[in-house]
Amino acid sequence: MGIKRKWMLLSAIIIIGLLGAGVWYYMHLQRAAAPEEETPLQTIEIWEQVNQRFATGTTEQLVLWRKDSQELYVQHNQLYYSPGKEEAPVLLQQWASSLPAQAFVNGNYLLIGAQTRTASASQTEPAGLWLAIELAEKPKVVEKGEQFFGPNEIVASAFTQSANLFSFTMKLQNSLTQRIYDPANNRWHQVSDKPIPGEELALFEKDNAVHYLQQQESYELSEDETMDVFDDSGSSLVYFSNPSKEMLRFDGYELLVARPIHKPDQTLMILGHLRDSAGNEAAVFFERADLVLPIDERLWQGKWLAVDPYNFVQITSEAIDVLQYEEGFASIDNEPVYKQFQLGAAKLISENGLLAEFEVEGKKQLLHFYDLVHTEADTLDSIWAEWMQDPDVQAVDNSELDPVWENHIIVEWSGEERNANAEVPPALQRAVDELYSDSDYVFAKTYRYLQSTWYVLVEKDFYQYQNNKLTKLGEWPVTIEVAIGEGASGFGAMDFVKLEQGWLVADTKANRVIKLDRDMKIAAELSVPVPSKLIVKQGSVHIESLLNEIVTDLDLLMMETNMQEFKAVTAVVDQDYLKPRQWYKDEASGLVWYSFMGRLFQYDEQNEQFKSAFLGISRNAHAKAQIFPYKDTIAVMLDHRLELFDREGNWLGDIQFPRSEPDGIYDRTPEAENKAIIDEAAGKIFLVQGYRILSIDLELKQATSLFRQNYAEIADMQMHDGKLYLLLHNHIEDRYHYSNPVGDESQQSYYSELVQIDPADKHIERAIAEGFYRRIVWLQQEIDEVEEGNEEPAQSFEKIVFLKAEEAR
Repeated sequence: MGIKRKWMLLSAIIIIGLLGAGVWYYMHLQRAAAPEEETPLQTIEIWEQVNQRFATGTTEQLVLWRKDSQELYVQHNQLYYSPGKEEAPVLLQQWASSLPAQAFVNGNYLLIGAQTRTASASQTEPAGLWLAIELAEKPKVVEKGEQFFGPNEIVASAFTQSANLFSFTMKLQNSLTQRIYDPANNRWHQVSDKPIPGEELALFEKDNAVHYLQQQESYELSEDETMDVFDDSGSSLVYFSNPSKEMLRFDGYELLVARPIHKPDQTLMILGHLRDSAGNEAAVFFERADLVLPIDERLWQGKWLAVDPYNFVQITSEAIDVLQYEEGFASIDNEPVYKQFQLGAAKLISENGLLAEFEVEGKKQLLHFYDLVHTEADTLDSIWAEWMQDPDVQAVDNSELDPVWENHIIVEWSGEERNANAEVPPALQRAVDELYSDSDYVFAKTYRYLQSTWYVLVEKDFYQYQNNKLTKLGEWPVTIEVAIGEGASGFGAMDFVKLEQGWLVADTKANRVIKLDRDMKIAAELSVPVPSKLIVKQGSVHIESLLNEIVTDLDLLMMETNMQEFKAVTAVVDQDYLKPRQWYKDEASGLVWYSFMGRLFQYDEQNEQFKSAFLGISRNAHAKAQIFPYKDTIAVMLDHRLELFDREGNWLGDIQFPRSEPDGIYDRTPEAENKAIIDEAAGKIFLVQGYRILSIDLELKQATSLFRQNYAEIADMQMHDGKLYLLLHNHIEDRYHYSNPVGDESQQSYYSELVQIDPADKHIERAIAEGFYRRIVWLQQEIDEVEEGNEEPAQSFEKIVFLKAEEAR
């Protein structure tokens, strides 16, 4: 009986246990069947696992994600997806060894980072292996790659609910670095690298909480692209759904308000009004992190068109408003300029991209917005344009559009590796290079070995070299000129000599010779055109000045001017790649004039003798010197000055026309740069210099600006029937977008503009044609139709033809 009671008691305990298990199982099923609560980590079994480190080599099954019967778990250096329902698990990832790791879930994505090594401050070596998994109906790996950081370096993490972004802040040796993973585009964004002093950096401790970035604004920029702005602890993060665009961070700026402004292609540019913690406010255009400009309240009112990030246009019934920031100057000090053009009787008909069509006194007129924002005129009269329908166009081989080169017999000239009067000791060269290492910029350097001591002038800094030591003696008041080509080079004083009481210096770029006392102050000076060489002998100074020699006393008082003497030619070469006007033969005197390697030569072929002197090079190194006759003179022209000589080589004077800002130079050099047209009857030269056309009067010896349109590409200039014609592309960047289109640029419309200028009164007329053309020519065209019975010979007329490259689209 006792045994039976014991069995009954045991049976009751078992039954109660089974009933309890059944109730627990039922409640569990009920919870599983209930709608899931929307939380950022909704499917992770244990919340804390997201912010706790785990080892990939764990022997226990560590579930990272579970939904219904589906699971993602780690065990024995393997990541599995288990579909459930008695299906076999699928291996998604295998690690070679046990690594410290961390998992993060945001919306439909799981991100796992495994530490492979300690991160380096240089960020050049991978330290973490990162795995992104899309939690779809059947989870799959969508991105796997190495990064310079692993979970060990993360001090803070944050998510966004829209776009499912993962933001990580890492603490490295001396900086805080932020990177954001964008699962929609499977890419990492480099957001910021912020150097932090060591004592402050130590204050940043690991924050294991997961934070959410508050979304401030969201805009649909186009049918295929959105832009979101998030607040990140007082800074603004900007995310574009377009995978080709980087995320932007405006550090320390919070967004107050934003407004969309249409661009010419009808997509949106978002203008933001930001404020930092000190109360400073700025305008930003969210496509450009580097473009922070001062606020102008007018941009928050009305209906503006963003021609580009610097230029804004608004058309009202009475006027056109232009708000213009200085292009390329991204600074809070870049105060905008406001201009207004009265429309008068002109009525807007339509807008299409960068073109607006108006009715002006019963006639249709076009206005190109780049003509508008970059004109120097106060009215619209000189920028109205007509539409050229069906212009005559010829496609030509690219070779017909390439620069023209010539070859000629010239005196052999090797030039000098450096400006020195003796071989420079290697130790001196190394000492100078340590202070002034040439890279994209080559410093102006003049070495002289004088009275058993080496001296070197680098730009304005003057040094003595003794006992293997370079000692700075002071700064000289000389002028430095910079030539810009593929890189940049400085040019300064070409020569100096030592006197008992100081120095004589050929201040070449200032067109003077100066005498410096022992304190390196100017004691005397003499105006001399392009002085390049000084020789002191028998108490006098002999100065090489172009093709002449000027003689003075030691105080630079003039004594006489002589012609430079001819020297015997020892060898000649057949030189290729000379520009057509770089070489000129004066049939009257038999002398050949040419420029080569920054020098001007006079070459007497018959008597085998020559002269040469330093001339200099153009400020835009792409522009070669040009030589041409004018009446009884020879003009030698660089892109910023013109020297006049008589036929024998005596210098007669110069005309200065310095380049101006903004300038079309370096990668913005216009295709027609340095093209010159000589109107001998009017005594004028018309020259393309950057964004302007100069009129150089050879009689009055002065230069004036005839036409200017900043940031425009002057592709060609011709003269016909006393009028100048320019082929204009309204923005210099058009040639790059046209030749190498990116994305929608392949569908972009391009325009060529024909500008007619009357040099006499500066009257301007414009016409616009659709297409991207490179040259303009005038061709004879015969009239085909002749009336029956008319025996008059066929007539012809000249028509303008646009040339384009054959392979152009």
